Amino acid sequence: EYDCMDWTDERPFWPGSGDACPLQTSFSCDEHICKRAEFSCGNGECQSFDTNRLKSFWFTAYSDYCQNLRELNYICEASSHFRLWTIDNGYCLPYEIPYDETVVDNNCSFYVKCALSCGLNLNCPCRNDTVDCITNKIKITCPDDKILYPHGALFTPYYHLIYLREHNWLEKTPDFLLYNGSIKCKGYQISSFDKQYEKKIDSNTRLLTFYLHEKDFCELKSANRSSLAPHYDQHCWNYSKTYNNRPYAISHVCNAQCMSVYRVRDGIYDCIEEHVSDEDRGINGSCLSIKHHRFQCSQSEISCLLAGAVGDSDAHCTNRQDEYATSALKDIKCEKPSDEGCQIHREYISHSPMANMLPMYNNISETAGRKIPFQDYCNSLIDTKSGTNNENGTPTYREWDCSDASDEQKLIAIDKFDEHNVEAGLNLIDMKQKCFEKYKDQPFSTICNISTEFPCIVDHPKDPLNFTINRPCIDLNRIGDHISDCIGSYDERNNLVCEMHGMLGYHFHCSKSVTCIEYLQLCKFLCPDEHAPICFHKERKYKNGTISECNNDNDVMCLNDTCLKNARCNKVLDCPDGEDEYWCNPNVAVDPRFYREQKRRLRSARTTNKLPYYPFNDIIKNKRSNTKLVQQKSDYSKLNMINIKAKQIRYKTAYEMVNNLFPDSVKEETHYVPFICNRGVTVRQKQPDDQLEVTSCFCPPSFYGERCEYFSDHITIITHLDLSNWRVSNNKNVVIKVLALFLFNNTIIDYHDFHVQTISYKKNDFIKQRFYFLYPRTDEFINLKKNYRNGTQLYSVRFEAYELHINLTISIIGVWIYPIYFDFLPAFRLSKVLKLTDISTNDIVCSTNPCGNTGRCQPVINSNTSYVCLCSDGWYGTHCKNFENGNSCLYCNSKAICRPYYYGLNETKQTYCLCPLEHFGSTCHIKYDGCEINDCMNDGTCLSTYELTDNIEQYKCVCTNHFYGPHCQFVREVVQIQFSNITAEPSVLATIIQYCDVDNSFADLIIRQQNVYKNKLSHVIFKHDQQYAPAIGIIKLYFDYTYESQYFLVYSRQQKSTVNITTELSAKNQCQHVKTLFPIEHLNNKSITGMLRDRDTRFPVSTRVRDTRPYPGARASIREPRSRSRSRYIPNFDDELDSLTFWC
Repeated sequence: EYDCMDWTDERPFWPGSGDACPLQTSFSCDEHICKRAEFSCGNGECQSFDTNRLKSFWFTAYSDYCQNLRELNYICEASSHFRLWTIDNGYCLPYEIPYDETVVDNNCSFYVKCALSCGLNLNCPCRNDTVDCITNKIKITCPDDKILYPHGALFTPYYHLIYLREHNWLEKTPDFLLYNGSIKCKGYQISSFDKQYEKKIDSNTRLLTFYLHEKDFCELKSANRSSLAPHYDQHCWNYSKTYNNRPYAISHVCNAQCMSVYRVRDGIYDCIEEHVSDEDRGINGSCLSIKHHRFQCSQSEISCLLAGAVGDSDAHCTNRQDEYATSALKDIKCEKPSDEGCQIHREYISHSPMANMLPMYNNISETAGRKIPFQDYCNSLIDTKSGTNNENGTPTYREWDCSDASDEQKLIAIDKFDEHNVEAGLNLIDMKQKCFEKYKDQPFSTICNISTEFPCIVDHPKDPLNFTINRPCIDLNRIGDHISDCIGSYDERNNLVCEMHGMLGYHFHCSKSVTCIEYLQLCKFLCPDEHAPICFHKERKYKNGTISECNNDNDVMCLNDTCLKNARCNKVLDCPDGEDEYWCNPNVAVDPRFYREQKRRLRSARTTNKLPYYPFNDIIKNKRSNTKLVQQKSDYSKLNMINIKAKQIRYKTAYEMVNNLFPDSVKEETHYVPFICNRGVTVRQKQPDDQLEVTSCFCPPSFYGERCEYFSDHITIITHLDLSNWRVSNNKNVVIKVLALFLFNNTIIDYHDFHVQTISYKKNDFIKQRFYFLYPRTDEFINLKKNYRNGTQLYSVRFEAYELHINLTISIIGVWIYPIYFDFLPAFRLSKVLKLTDISTNDIVCSTNPCGNTGRCQPVINSNTSYVCLCSDGWYGTHCKNFENGNSCLYCNSKAICRPYYYGLNETKQTYCLCPLEHFGSTCHIKYDGCEINDCMNDGTCLSTYELTDNIEQYKCVCTNHFYGPHCQFVREVVQIQFSNITAEPSVLATIIQYCDVDNSFADLIIRQQNVYKNKLSHVIFKHDQQYAPAIGIIKLYFDYTYESQYFLVYSRQQKSTVNITTELSAKNQCQHVKTLFPIEHLNNKSITGMLRDRDTRFPVSTRVRDTRPYPGARASIREPRSRSRSRYIPNFDDELDSLTFWC
């Protein structure tokens, strides 16, 4: 539930967000502001600026292009992955038809479009000829050596594209950028109307990244500069004040731009300079006034991280505390406000400024630590740059699990299994044969000896592609030895880490700059002089200099100077030495950004699906489950799998859907009108006196214009009532009505109301109200906006909360007023929590009775010095001094409250009737009770939802403790636990019982219920509302006022509706701290002591660990590490995986 327009209040905020926006309508999408490093598609989608506009990447499960193709508008023909034609208004169409040429004013531009689109238009010449034909047409027709296409500017008014007349038209990328126009810079305005400036486009040019081009334009030394023309202030307006007379909090970290101090160390890179960063860990943030809403790394490293930057898999803190607390923050579930995971995140962020004083931050290090949760050790997935937590693996999975590939290719060279793999029952001969068959046909296997060598392009030689001198082979024993022998560290893919993507995997490691090039960006962006050798397949010319037929990303130029079409990464060795398949991710269909992500899911699933049964000798009370209940409830693990699959779907574009539905009916462009009405509805109609069809648009209120092309200036409201400190006046079954008023200079423009049922209110389980107000568009207000370009500061939003009692009386309980300072913005977001509190402390503002006898003075809750006069029936005005002389108030129900002029400027009626309970309509004479037909069973309480639409339930049932369901129709099943020996612990101060389910996707426990008891207890009863009882019960005993405690496994049951057991708390089911499981001599091992930093790494002895040795058959001490490598032996506790466990 995004409250901020840039979506940074939720986690994580990945680049390329808003993928679902084209398929839904909401102002969250309409107002979605893309971050600095993103391109806005205009429909809520944001694409990373790393995407090359003309070479956008297209994979089965991962696409980097706007679904409306906005990044291709006006230059559709230059797309590398679509054959498109630019029509009127810059839209793109994929149809091979004769287009009407109304957008091209000369044959030169027409021929350029034909060349780039490969003759998509049936009117194009040379459609069945070679590229030389259309090239000659362009040379003859175009008079200038440099061709401007498209004719207008792109993205910005000063940014144009140029193709050379001698251009290779099989290559879509333009040759030059042209700067022509003016732009505001810091301290001056720069212009180039009298002289044009060109910049050559190369493989590193990011055409979408307009802010970099702004920087380049501003730095042109020979262009005209003027400090008198409009420009950005040289000193960032640090001498000016805000509307409430406070100095602006301006940062000067970035030299070329001004920005708020709240954007420094917030987790988003804002500086556009290459060598300047506002996210440098040596810079402290400054967000004292909002510190409880931002995460602070430590007392010495003061950051201001947004909520979305915490747990986003990108460590912004030196101590990585923004990624790991007692567990990985990214793995803590937070899907709705009431989730415990959300509460953990909120408290973790709000308490971070007091880090040194709270126990939850005791492990924060002021130095560069690498603290990770226990469950991330020994799971075959690297979580630290040192890689010391990745030790065990599973053989023959196609991806390396062992860092030295001894579970895959290197297995062929092993002569003898060690005792661990022998005990696991693995057959070396069979496994070596399987590995050989799998790897005998791979890139360069015709050159290398697969039995002893690993094929890869070797690093450092002067001519790495000369295989006669530099064979593309290294010894198998050099894999995973922490020395990069192959270009891009291909042989160390499981030892190195990319900050954003975890294991290096198939990403490219730039050894000189110690950075990573993402797999999808390979050969798009280059390391300095590093990975050009692996991009041989991108060559577009033969060795003799002539242009080849290889012109698409999937084409390959083999090393023997042969062009093969569509041969790249097709899982077939097409080139003589198989180089067309070199550096191809075999799991690109899953998500090539993350290495071994599928392995993470499979591994966690099989470790959690086989939970042991505990206790063994108990009496289970079997009850027959309600059949209807079984039909309505879904297994949690199945829901997770559905979500995973849904994320892998590539949504079709509008063009694809129409073309699939009507492949033969689309004959010409005029028969299809894509996106012509924006968010409106397209209607075709005939004129009364003419047979000609006309297209009209019906626009929603938030848009206007002939084609709904203009976004109405508006303010959006997101709010909810906080009743945690509210004292109910009469009884708990009270309905609160909130009236939101949009005002200009105390004149009401518009209103909106909503209801809150107090009996069902829960602090973290509320419904956010989302609505918007439109700024008036009368001549008076339009002229006002023109004359006050910096805003009028006369707009405000007022909330009035009323209790609606069952006896039909109405009483005011709270008023809030929020001024709108930025009314010059086309869209503004007001996100507020309306906290109801005791307002008696503010009564002093009403002590002089400013409202007289015709109104009631009501203090404003969010201001200590303000009040509002709420007028009696018929009276209005700031102090209720005006009376409505007409009969308008006579139309209101006698139990209603009449508010003249509350209807606002947008309504014909000017009197608003505030209706009592269960009354509706403009005059409150319509009585409707959603609970009149009460379907609530088993003494459930019926509450009206005040949702009067047909597709929403108009009531809900609040059930007693014994029942649950939409109609309280299901009996709550019981978890009953009897403790046989709890009396033996007389010093117990507190007891906590947690009832948990298991998340198979993350191998995580989800707390369904947590109860706290004072002292000891002998039995507990918990009534749950699920198909099955929580799978695991855990008890914690606290013996003093420290945070030390004892943990016990109470029960383990899967897919059981009821649990009825008698158990004891003893050493048998106590969850021992991991320190107690190791002999003292093993604690000298650095890998093991790293695990012990986490105080809550515990095992229930009887279910997970057979003995206290680090592994079955362990020797008295851990082996010394081999030369050039780290220690190899780490204890493995995955007893459920014995048949699949492989020791590296």
